[in-house]
Amino acid sequence: MKLTKKLFIAALAVAGLTFAGCNMNEDKYGIIDFNAPGNRAETNFTNDTGSMQRAWKTFNSNHRLGSCVITLDKSNGNGGNMGFIWGLEDGVEEGTCNFYVATLNYGNQTNGNNFGYYVSYFTGVGKAYLEGSTGNFCDKNGIELGKSGCTATETQIKGSPWASLSSINSTGKVAFVLSWEQNTGYKMALYEDATAPAVGTGTKYVSEFTIAAGLSDTEKQSDKAPDKGMGVYAMSNPGKTLHGTWDFPGFTATSNINEIPE
Repeated sequence: MKLTKKLFIAALAVAGLTFAGCNMNEDKYGIIDFNAPGNRAETNFTNDTGSMQRAWKTFNSNHRLGSCVITLDKSNGNGGNMGFIWGLEDGVEEGTCNFYVATLNYGNQTNGNNFGYYVSYFTGVGKAYLEGSTGNFCDKNGIELGKSGCTATETQIKGSPWASLSSINSTGKVAFVLSWEQNTGYKMALYEDATAPAVGTGTKYVSEFTIAAGLSDTEKQSDKAPDKGMGVYAMSNPGKTLHGTWDFPGFTATSNINEIPE
């Protein structure tokens, strides 16, 4: 296979316990549990705080790409969002970060009685406000995206704000499969099978799409994806229970998501 079109999936990535990126673990309410067996994170959180809550956890690994299988329990209605983070790095301004996120939801105002997803690239997000209860991320000064004076940005790649994924209504399960193509950038496809995406096969729900936002010309010219951080993200709605799992089927025993950076 030519280097101009090479799939770097997690099963083929080099194992390790560190990455060059930005480590962030913001979860004061314990929404995300990294103690599940295998390469799995899970959430089963009832939000009685009276406001929306967000949580982040990154993991120690030099995996740059891979398959993240998200299973979201819809029996609780719109319990919140579950997301897969990659390309995480420090922003230009001190106290900020940049990242990509693919997010799954069931039952919000846009999706109705269906699943939906979005993929976006964020820059200049304030690390101090990653938790918080605002409707969107904030800049380093705590100003929410979309509000006057906010210096953070969002590039919507899929979904405006949400794209329909009603085809998983019966299972609540989808695999976000991230790969790399030299001179193009990231590529992502959504698969129906929980294990097949680790080897790049299975039935796609959504045609593969490219993601060039946030990549320099030098990065795109490389035959490998940038060495940046990965992790998971959750948003929990007040008075609701968010229940689901994140699985990373291609990760190895020596490079697993249970190794949480300090």
